[in-house]
Amino acid sequence: MEKSHTDKNQIQRTVHIIPLGFEVERALAPFSNRHIDKVILVVNNQELPGGETEAFPDKQKGYTEKVMARLKKKEIEVVEARSFDMGELIRVLSSLIRKEKDAGNSVSINTSSSGRFASIAAAFAGMAHDIDVYYVVADRYSKSEEEIVSHGVSRCTCSDPVVRVIPNFQLMLPE
Repeated sequence: MEKSHTDKNQIQRTVHIIPLGFEVERALAPFSNRHIDKVILVVNNQELPGGETEAFPDKQKGYTEKVMARLKKKEIEVVEARSFDMGELIRVLSSLIRKEKDAGNSVSINTSSSGRFASIAAAFAGMAHDIDVYYVVADRYSKSEEEIVSHGVSRCTCSDPVVRVIPNFQLMLPE
């Protein structure tokens, strides 16, 4: 845990990496009753493969703005990274994890605030780098378009969320 020569504070910072899809509450719930220093949101800034929909980036932007605004209100540092391709996403997540671990920070990754694709990449990257990989349990799905826009696809109790750490399976990285 070597700190930079300019960092005088030797206390470990807590950093959470959140691949963000169409969720708000599942991205924010882990911070309702915990102190977090920094969140890195990993979002898609590209169209879906094959150009399936053009609304995707605009819809994603709305969720990203909501989550960022709420984190900043809590005075949590927010950094935005972008990716979508599976191989690239694993590389981006791994690079972010290594950078934060090299800075001496405690790093965790959320697998529940994005689609299945990004969740798998987050779990692989987190387990490969031996950090806490967690899942925020939803209480229910949003029932209306208004709820989806305000809260995300899923709803959860933000005041007392159920957050489960996924056991780390030992993954061997290729040489």
